[in-house]
Amino acid sequence: MSPEIFIIGHARSGTTVLTHILNTDPEACILQEAEIYWNYEVSHYAEVFNRRGSVRKRTWRKGNYIPPCVPGSLNGRHVIEELSKYYRRVGDKIALGPGRVEQIRIWEFFAKNYFNANYVFTFRDPIQATASMKRMFPENSYAEILDTWIISVALMMRFISFLPNVCAIPMERYSACVLQTLNERLGTMAVISGASIHQAGKIDRGDIFGITEEESEKLSKCESIYRSLFDAWDANRLSFYSENDLYGYWGDISRDLMEALSPKYASEVSGLSDVDPAMIDPRRAVLTSYAQVPLARPEWQEAVESYVSDFPQDGFGHYIFALMLYGNSPNNCERALAEFNKAERCGYVPFWVKYNRAYVYKKMGSHEQAIQDIKDAVKEDPTHRDAQEMLERWTLPDEKFN
Repeated sequence: MSPEIFIIGHARSGTTVLTHILNTDPEACILQEAEIYWNYEVSHYAEVFNRRGSVRKRTWRKGNYIPPCVPGSLNGRHVIEELSKYYRRVGDKIALGPGRVEQIRIWEFFAKNYFNANYVFTFRDPIQATASMKRMFPENSYAEILDTWIISVALMMRFISFLPNVCAIPMERYSACVLQTLNERLGTMAVISGASIHQAGKIDRGDIFGITEEESEKLSKCESIYRSLFDAWDANRLSFYSENDLYGYWGDISRDLMEALSPKYASEVSGLSDVDPAMIDPRRAVLTSYAQVPLARPEWQEAVESYVSDFPQDGFGHYIFALMLYGNSPNNCERALAEFNKAERCGYVPFWVKYNRAYVYKKMGSHEQAIQDIKDAVKEDPTHRDAQEMLERWTLPDEKFN
């Protein structure tokens, strides 16, 4: 049996609960959203993952941190491999969320690198999932949230169709009996706790406020797909079963999913040809990692410098490159300023550009420009306490601005 276990599902579908349960097995270590598929080329990723856990104030328990037996210098590609030297079952939990275009890479990555691994997909009643995801992602529309639900189910059907060791569990069917069956399938000895699988109170469709007529129609399609999946789900197989034509059943579900999906996402799920190359370029993972945990790694700066050269219209790339330049050496002010200006021209978030560029201006002795930037930053986000305090401090009559 392959040692790897990957838990995949849309956000708020019980992936975290399932990971915690499986990690009660002393010989299992499943990470919480290490996103190896995205970070496999990021150097020193074990260190990045642990620092990120500290920044987010995660509790010190298995899954939230990579233990010291794994060298902090390893890149993402080798983290799971190294963990398998110490644990009989290792893996990662992936929760799919709205606006994460790079997550469509998981099919390509896992089918290529972990064909024989064990996969556990979770999914949830779309009404409950939509309401819960909206609370987590208030900035996203219901249409985007429902697309996330559809994409996760479409990927589940693709994994089931092609790969040999795939389980699927609706969150509503979590129970001691089902989880014990999962234990047997995975060869794990997780502790099954009744308190761990307590189901939350159900939300009625009428409780979803602000949904448009078009989004409501999309939700209805998702409900219909969910009922088809739920009715065909088999607790003994932990998958779907049809006595008549199972292959045809999978095809029908996949067709319904593609019809419910927004056109721009349908093309992305079908193939990567229509996806913005910058959004799924592996070097972009370095941008994300540096934004979370700024490490002064020469190879990181080289990767980002080549990235902005290849994708000069990506404001996020220029912004992170500017932070790297200034953070790694304050003497890089001129280059950092040029990259912040490029980020601004490319439309990156005005607050962050101005807030951080103000430090560069201050270091360069450009007092008026620094104060103007921090004033503009405060206008962009009046609630940002550090920006407010910086403005007050820098504009005091007796402030020695140096």
